[in-house]
Parts: sequence; structure tokens; C-alpha cells
Amino acid sequence: MATILLVDNDITLLTALGAQLEQAGFAVSKISDVDHARQLFAEQTIDLVVLEVRLNDDAGWQLLAEFAPSVPVLVVSALSREEDVVRGFDLGAVDYIAKPYRSDELMTRIRVRLAGHASAATVSAASAIISTTTKPLVPPTPAPLPLPAPPTARRDRRTSDEEETVFMSEAEEMALTALSTCAATTGLGPGRNAQRCRLARGYVRSDYGGI
Repeated sequence: MATILLVDNDITLLTALGAQLEQAGFAVSKISDVDHARQLFAEQTIDLVVLEVRLNDDAGWQLLAEFAPSVPVLVVSALSREEDVVRGFDLGAVDYIAKPYRSDELMTRIRVRLAGHASAATVSAASAIISTTTKPLVPPTPAPLPLPAPPTARRDRRTSDEEETVFMSEAEEMALTALSTCAATTGLGPGRNAQRCRLARGYVRSDYGGI
């Protein structure tokens, strides 16, 4: 049940409007004094204020400026000039109705303002819950890509030492083969085999210092 604070120095209006709002299902607090209005506003949870701004000179305007940041304030006032209406909206009023007012219109405006205030409060509360419970999404850190292996240098040519080693090994094998052949054929007598043996011995002596 919504609670409405009526602030007006017109006791007759307070009684009539208060009864009408109570019949419509609202809880109503009726105040005709500015100081008591401030005290009640601080002690109770008020959902909407219906305010007459013509209270003790500028006291009503001061209440409007104090209450408007917290709850919707609907001004119902005998001050009906254009500059009064503009001043009311500048100070934060959600609506401004000049007296005398039509009861059905006033009740409709009160219901609309209460519904709008309730919706705004629900959205604000839901946003607060979401902001405190939702963790920001952090994208996963991509794994670093493996670095390509450095290219292996091709060895197109053998070093001089390798060439020399291979050459010496082949020469040695040829010389040893020739000597073996000589040893196997020396007893056959002079001829081409004997000449081949002399050449093989001379080759080995000149390149390897003798065998």
C-alpha cells in the first residue's frame, strides 16, 4: 500500500482529499504545518507528496525543493499563474494542478505518478543488483604461437680436410690392393704383374714415405 503525504494549510481540503485517497486504498498522512511535515517525512516512508506551495510565504517552495529529490511531489496550489507553474517544475515537481481541481483528474494523476515512481525504483534496484553480482567478462589470453625453427644450413661442399681425408683413404686402399696383388702374383715370373708391382711400390713410397 502506497503512503501519500498531504501538506496543505486548508483543513477542509485536507479532510476531503484525505478521505478520498483512503477510500481509493492509499495510506494517507495529513499535515498543515511545515515543521511537522519535515519531521513526518523524515520518520516515515513516503511514496508521494501532494503539496500546497503557498505555506507561510516561501515555506511551501522550500519543502518542494527538499522533498522532490527523494519522492515525486505533485503540487496542488491556489497559485495558478504561469510563472508559479514554471517555478514549481523548476524546483522538481512531477506535476502541477491549480485549484480548484477536478477530483477524478487529480486521482488519475496521483495513480500515474505512483506507478511511474514504482517502475523507476524497480529498475534502479535491479540495476544495482546486476552491477554488484555480475563479474566483467575477461577474454582468455591467447596462447603464444610457437616460433619457427631456424633453417638448417645446407652443407653443399665438403671441407678441404674431409676431401683430403677421403682422397687419402681411397689412395691408401688402391695402394694396398696393388701391393696385395703383387704379393700374390710375384712368383709367377717377370711380366706385366712385376711391372705393376714396381709401380705400386713406387707410388706408396712417394706418397706415404714407404711401406
